[in-house]
Amino acid sequence: MSPSMNVTKATDSPDLTAASAARLARLIREKQVSAVEVVEAHLARISEVDGRLNAVAQLTADSAFEEARPSPKREPRSKRRRRR
Repeated sequence: MSPSMNVTKATDSPDLTAASAARLARLIREKQVSAVEVVEAHLARISEVDGRLNAVAQLTADSAFEEARPSPKREPRSKRRRRR
């Protein structure tokens, strides 16, 4: 994926599912997409291709959304890592 590629919404699934983890983190950090939008895009892609690939042993969509949703009680992972 080229750095100039524009990602503006969750429906840009091919862009989100092809992006590297570093690019996704940057897009989330810069608030260009939400973590929930990234999860939605990846789950849509899994739904689209897993029938042919049969690559997902156990899909845990509920826990993926739980982790993706912001929680006022939970600190961002970046802050939790710094305390170690």
